[in-house]
Amino acid sequence: ILERFIPLRINLVMVSHQVDGKYLNLQIRELLPLGEVGPFLLGAVVVAVKNVLDFITLGNCQVAKASFAFSETYDPELVESLFRCPVRYGQDWTGLSLPLDVVDQPLRTADPAAFEHAEKLCKRELHSLVSDASVSARVRRLMLAKQVNFPSLSVTSRILNMTPRTLHRRLLDEGTSFQEILDGVRHALALEYLKSQNMSIQELAYTLGYGDTANFRRAFKRWTGLAPSAFRESGQG
Repeated sequence: ILERFIPLRINLVMVSHQVDGKYLNLQIRELLPLGEVGPFLLGAVVVAVKNVLDFITLGNCQVAKASFAFSETYDPELVESLFRCPVRYGQDWTGLSLPLDVVDQPLRTADPAAFEHAEKLCKRELHSLVSDASVSARVRRLMLAKQVNFPSLSVTSRILNMTPRTLHRRLLDEGTSFQEILDGVRHALALEYLKSQNMSIQELAYTLGYGDTANFRRAFKRWTGLAPSAFRESGQG
């Protein structure tokens, strides 16, 4: 999953794995020369991956060690508080080592249905990432990358290195607008989330950035002709 979908969150690195004796090594490499910021960016990615592993395994798959292919850069106390495992510098690769005897243990909190829906979303967005370079597609990817607290028009334009007016004009040239893309992303995510019975309508509204549940209900009825609860009860969700 990490190898396939990490480009959806950061396209400057790639993840691969290798079995080395009693360990499974998750190796993180630069896709582009990162220069002086490389150690800090790679360090942040390694910490983020470790936190994800710790969270989804509830601490049952303890990372054995962290390795970095550069000299010691960080404050030792900070490193100890972030990693809580041995950290080695000056290695041949950067990443994390996991004990082989625990990596195949089933996750206690596993939800096959939620995983299937999440994987479908990732596959769909990854396909868009490699096949569509339009401005509207890039805006949509940014929104899907956030999902909560969607970036504003102003923030999106800065990320894409253009002024808000230019972004607005480019989207109009492609027959759409920032608000239309936002509505489309919210619509698509709402349909996916409603397939999971674990999320209430209130939680869904908050996740999609609606401060008022009533506003989400009105938007959803405009999209589908049904209230969210009726859509879920109909079996379509």
